Amino acid sequence: AALERMEWHAAVGNTASARVAQTLGFRFEGVRRRALITKEGRRDGWAAALLPSDDRTPQRWPVVGPRPRVGAPCQDGRMPEMPQERNGGTG
Repeated sequence: AALERMEWHAAVGNTASARVAQTLGFRFEGVRRRALITKEGRRDGWAAALLPSDDRTPQRWPVVGPRPRVGAPCQDGRMPEMPQERNGGTG
């Protein structure tokens, strides 16, 4: 039997996970209220799916803005600062 549907679920606000699914072509389907069970209790969750007929191009989602391009200026026109080396390296 062929795989007919792949589902993705994450807690509302988990934008790192959402960006991965968005980049892989998952289609956002909505918010599932109190659907995720965590050690803190039930939480709302985002849901998305990928079907065999879907192309794998990155999708626009209403809950996650477009990913900024590397080297692109911020919305206010300034260039983002590079993070500082944390482990004593130079550069």
